[in-house]
Amino acid sequence: MASKGKGVHVGSTFCGTKKQGKLNERGLILNKSERERYKMLLNRDIVPNRYPDSAALQALGIEDNVTTLLSNIGWEDFVGETHFTFQTSTLEFLSTLYFFHDIDNTTHSNHTVSFSLGNVEYNMSLTQFCDIMGLESTGVIHVSHNHDDRLQQYDKHRFWFQIIGRNRYECKTAKASMIQNLVF
Repeated sequence: MASKGKGVHVGSTFCGTKKQGKLNERGLILNKSERERYKMLLNRDIVPNRYPDSAALQALGIEDNVTTLLSNIGWEDFVGETHFTFQTSTLEFLSTLYFFHDIDNTTHSNHTVSFSLGNVEYNMSLTQFCDIMGLESTGVIHVSHNHDDRLQQYDKHRFWFQIIGRNRYECKTAKASMIQNLVF
Protein backbone atom coordinates (compact mmCIF):
# COMPACT_ATOMS: atom_id res chain seq x y z
CA MET A 1 0.00 0.00 0.00
CA ALA A 2 2.01 3.02 1.20
CA SER A 3 5.59 3.16 2.31
CA LYS A 4 6.47 5.39 5.26
CA GLY A 5 6.11 9.02 4.28
CA LYS A 6 4.72 8.32 0.83
CA GLY A 7 1.14 8.69 -0.27
CA VAL A 8 -0.57 6.40 -2.73
CA HIS A 9 -2.91 7.68 -5.42
CA VAL A 10 -5.76 5.19 -5.78
CA GLY A 11 -8.30 6.03 -8.51
CA SER A 12 -9.71 9.45 -7.64
CA THR A 13 -8.74 9.18 -3.96
CA PHE A 14 -5.42 9.98 -2.37
CA CYS A 15 -4.40 7.81 0.59
CA GLY A 16 -1.90 9.12 3.11
CA THR A 17 0.37 7.56 5.70
CA LYS A 18 -0.46 7.66 9.41
CA LYS A 19 2.12 9.74 11.30
CA GLN A 20 3.99 8.16 14.20
CA GLY A 21 5.03 10.05 17.32
CA LYS A 22 3.84 11.73 20.48
CA LEU A 23 0.57 13.70 20.43
CA ASN A 24 0.66 17.34 21.54
CA GLU A 25 -2.02 19.05 23.67
CA ARG A 26 -4.28 19.39 20.60
CA GLY A 27 -3.84 15.77 19.54
CA LEU A 28 -1.39 16.50 16.72
CA ILE A 29 1.93 14.86 15.87
CA LEU A 30 4.40 17.56 14.79
CA ASN A 31 8.17 17.62 14.41
CA LYS A 32 10.24 20.45 15.92
CA SER A 33 10.02 22.89 12.97
CA GLU A 34 6.30 22.15 12.53
CA ARG A 35 5.72 22.84 16.26
CA GLU A 36 7.47 26.21 15.91
CA ARG A 37 5.36 27.14 12.88
CA TYR A 38 2.21 25.93 14.65
CA LYS A 39 2.92 28.17 17.67
CA MET A 40 3.64 31.14 15.40
CA LEU A 41 0.40 30.58 13.46
CA LEU A 42 -1.60 30.06 16.66
CA ASN A 43 -0.84 33.67 17.65
CA ARG A 44 -2.44 34.98 14.44
CA ASP A 45 -6.14 35.63 14.01
CA ILE A 46 -8.13 33.25 11.82
CA VAL A 47 -10.94 34.69 9.75
CA PRO A 48 -13.69 32.07 10.03
CA ASN A 49 -14.99 32.59 6.51
CA ARG A 50 -14.88 34.89 3.50
CA TYR A 51 -18.19 34.95 1.73
CA PRO A 52 -20.62 37.76 0.94
CA ASP A 53 -23.45 38.26 3.42
CA SER A 54 -26.52 38.05 1.21
CA ALA A 55 -28.74 39.95 3.67
CA ALA A 56 -26.25 42.84 3.87
CA LEU A 57 -25.89 42.97 0.08
CA GLN A 58 -29.70 43.02 -0.33
CA ALA A 59 -30.04 45.77 2.30
CA LEU A 60 -27.48 47.87 0.41
CA GLY A 61 -29.18 47.08 -2.92
CA ILE A 62 -25.97 45.78 -4.51
CA GLU A 63 -26.47 42.01 -4.48
CA ASP A 64 -26.93 41.79 -8.28
CA ASN A 65 -23.88 43.99 -8.91
CA VAL A 66 -21.63 41.96 -6.59
CA THR A 67 -22.89 38.67 -8.06
CA THR A 68 -22.21 39.93 -11.60
CA LEU A 69 -18.74 41.15 -10.64
CA LEU A 70 -17.80 37.83 -9.00
CA SER A 71 -19.15 35.94 -12.01
CA ASN A 72 -17.22 38.10 -14.48
CA ILE A 73 -13.88 37.56 -12.73
CA GLY A 74 -14.50 33.84 -12.20
CA TRP A 75 -14.71 33.98 -8.40
CA GLU A 76 -18.33 32.93 -7.88
CA ASP A 77 -17.38 29.39 -6.82
CA PHE A 78 -14.50 30.62 -4.66
CA VAL A 79 -16.32 33.43 -2.84
CA GLY A 80 -19.92 32.38 -3.24
CA GLU A 81 -19.89 29.31 -1.03
CA THR A 82 -19.79 29.24 2.75
CA HIS A 83 -16.53 27.71 3.98
CA PHE A 84 -16.17 27.20 7.71
CA THR A 85 -12.73 27.12 9.28
CA PHE A 86 -11.60 24.63 11.91
CA GLN A 87 -8.64 26.11 13.75
CA THR A 88 -6.76 22.93 14.68
CA SER A 89 -7.07 21.40 11.20
CA THR A 90 -6.15 24.68 9.50
CA LEU A 91 -3.07 25.19 11.68
CA GLU A 92 -2.00 21.55 11.25
CA PHE A 93 -2.25 21.89 7.47
CA LEU A 94 -0.41 25.23 7.34
CA SER A 95 2.35 24.23 9.77
CA THR A 96 3.08 20.97 7.92
CA LEU A 97 2.76 22.26 4.34
CA TYR A 98 5.95 21.76 2.31
CA PHE A 99 6.54 22.54 -1.35
CA PHE A 100 9.46 21.05 -3.26
CA HIS A 101 10.35 23.16 -6.29
CA ASP A 102 12.03 20.91 -8.86
CA ILE A 103 14.58 23.23 -10.46
CA ASP A 104 16.62 20.43 -12.04
CA ASN A 105 14.10 19.56 -14.74
CA THR A 106 12.64 22.58 -16.52
CA THR A 107 10.75 20.78 -19.29
CA HIS A 108 8.99 18.10 -17.21
CA SER A 109 9.29 19.41 -13.67
CA ASN A 110 8.30 17.23 -10.75
CA HIS A 111 7.10 19.74 -8.13
CA THR A 112 5.68 18.03 -5.05
CA VAL A 113 3.58 19.06 -2.08
CA SER A 114 3.33 17.40 1.32
CA PHE A 115 1.16 18.20 4.32
CA SER A 116 -0.60 16.56 7.24
CA LEU A 117 -4.29 16.48 8.10
CA GLY A 118 -5.68 14.45 10.96
CA ASN A 119 -2.17 13.12 11.71
CA VAL A 120 -2.06 11.59 8.25
CA GLU A 121 0.80 12.70 6.00
CA TYR A 122 0.06 13.25 2.32
CA ASN A 123 2.65 13.53 -0.47
CA MET A 124 1.59 14.31 -4.01
CA SER A 125 2.54 16.11 -7.18
CA LEU A 126 1.71 19.81 -7.47
CA THR A 127 -0.78 18.94 -10.23
CA GLN A 128 -2.62 16.47 -7.97
CA PHE A 129 -2.64 19.00 -5.12
CA CYS A 130 -4.02 21.74 -7.40
CA ASP A 131 -6.70 19.38 -8.72
CA ILE A 132 -7.82 18.51 -5.19
CA MET A 133 -7.81 22.15 -4.08
CA GLY A 134 -9.48 23.42 -7.26
CA LEU A 135 -6.47 25.58 -8.21
CA GLU A 136 -4.86 26.25 -11.58
CA SER A 137 -1.83 24.02 -12.13
CA THR A 138 -0.41 25.20 -15.44
CA GLY A 139 2.36 27.70 -16.03
CA VAL A 140 5.92 28.17 -14.89
CA ILE A 141 6.91 28.57 -11.25
CA HIS A 142 9.62 31.20 -10.93
CA VAL A 143 11.68 31.55 -7.77
CA SER A 144 14.22 34.33 -7.63
CA HIS A 145 17.30 33.61 -5.57
CA ASN A 146 18.57 37.19 -5.72
CA HIS A 147 16.17 39.00 -3.37
CA ASP A 148 19.04 40.80 -1.61
CA ASP A 149 20.45 42.09 -4.91
CA ARG A 150 17.10 43.56 -5.91
CA LEU A 151 16.67 45.27 -2.51
CA GLN A 152 20.16 46.79 -2.71
CA GLN A 153 19.38 48.18 -6.16
CA TYR A 154 16.05 49.67 -5.03
CA ASP A 155 15.99 53.47 -5.03
CA LYS A 156 12.89 54.85 -3.34
CA HIS A 157 13.42 58.35 -4.77
CA ARG A 158 13.63 57.01 -8.36
CA PHE A 159 10.58 54.81 -7.81
CA TRP A 160 8.58 57.68 -6.33
CA PHE A 161 9.54 59.89 -9.30
CA GLN A 162 8.29 57.19 -11.70
CA ILE A 163 4.84 57.03 -10.13
CA ILE A 164 4.17 60.68 -9.12
CA GLY A 165 6.69 62.78 -11.02
CA ARG A 166 8.45 64.26 -7.95
CA ASN A 167 12.19 63.85 -7.42
CA ARG A 168 12.08 63.56 -3.64
CA TYR A 169 10.33 60.95 -1.46
CA GLU A 170 8.85 62.32 1.76
CA CYS A 171 6.84 59.84 3.80
CA LYS A 172 4.63 62.56 5.37
CA THR A 173 3.40 63.73 1.97
CA ALA A 174 3.48 60.36 0.15
CA LYS A 175 -0.18 59.78 -0.70
CA ALA A 176 -1.64 57.17 -3.04
CA SER A 177 -3.83 59.88 -4.60
CA MET A 178 -0.65 61.45 -6.05
CA ILE A 179 0.11 58.45 -8.25
CA GLN A 180 -0.03 59.48 -11.90
CA ASN A 181 1.07 56.28 -13.55
CA LEU A 182 -1.76 53.85 -12.76
CA VAL A 183 0.27 50.87 -14.00
CA PHE A 184 2.37 51.20 -10.85
